[in-house]
Amino acid sequence: MKKCLKKYACFLIVLLAPVAVQGVTLHSIIVADTLCDIGFSVQADLKNVDEEVEKIAKFTGMDISKISVSEEKVTTSEMLELLDDVVFDDDDVVLFYFAGHGYRTCSKDRDNLWPILYFSLDDVGIDHEYITQALIEKNPRLLLSVVDVCNNYLPESYCPPMFSRSMSRAATEKEICDNYKELFLNFHGVIRVAGAKAGQVSWGSSSGGFFTKALFLSLTEEVLKLSHPDWEQVCDRTAYLMEYDEQEPYYLVETKCE
Repeated sequence: MKKCLKKYACFLIVLLAPVAVQGVTLHSIIVADTLCDIGFSVQADLKNVDEEVEKIAKFTGMDISKISVSEEKVTTSEMLELLDDVVFDDDDVVLFYFAGHGYRTCSKDRDNLWPILYFSLDDVGIDHEYITQALIEKNPRLLLSVVDVCNNYLPESYCPPMFSRSMSRAATEKEICDNYKELFLNFHGVIRVAGAKAGQVSWGSSSGGFFTKALFLSLTEEVLKLSHPDWEQVCDRTAYLMEYDEQEPYYLVETKCE
């Protein structure tokens, strides 16, 4: 009787054991900003998520492909290079996880309720929705895009620059240089910009003037574009960024005929 029970128990173990899923991979992409001021908490997140991934793989029989980005590697360039290079099969499962700081701006699209992820080493933000859409384009069967960050409003002037680019790829260093040259070496004309219109005050904080920061942020956005850079766009975007500061910059872009 004991022998029969042992055989039955072994049979149950075989039945309940996870069966390897042929050709299906669980891609774990964990980005943890452990060097930020809440790094002690983020470090724990990193460990907990990694353990959960192991558990999921154990119970599903999926193979695991791990990408873990932390400490000095948590930069926008690393993140965007990762999004370009990662490849999934159409039956794969992807878990993207980010832990660190997050925020949103008053000018953020009202239909986009997802936070902006803050990369502290670069002092740059990337929209969660941007990353999610980039991963969707890789066409996995299942994508879990999870972020553990704040999603509270911050004044526009205090927010770090937003990294934006075409979904296909980032501007190369040469293209960025070419864009700077187009704006500063190839443009013929006069650009006049004042931080405030007549009758308005110009605001600032211990980190600098709101207008100056908005202008430089706008310039950064412009040189990262893959399309033709334009001073009108730099000024228009600056005005847009200043919309919530009760301060309107005044500008005039005049092109000289050659």
